[in-house]
Amino acid sequence: MTEHEEPLPEFGHNLMVAGWGTTESGGQSSFLREATVPLATYEACNAQTGYNGFAKPESMICAGFQQGTV
Repeated sequence: MTEHEEPLPEFGHNLMVAGWGTTESGGQSSFLREATVPLATYEACNAQTGYNGFAKPESMICAGFQQGTV
């Protein structure tokens, strides 16, 4: 951790995320949306049902629900 970095909160802590992802109706949002999701462990994130080993703790954070919905 560099002198300007802050430690992550505990796993399970709620975080605010934003994006233009797929909506409940299946279409792409044309508006920036926001949601609250829990910080996930890298073990859960890197499971075969998740990123399958591609989530890197040194450059990424994992947040969201195991079922993938918000």
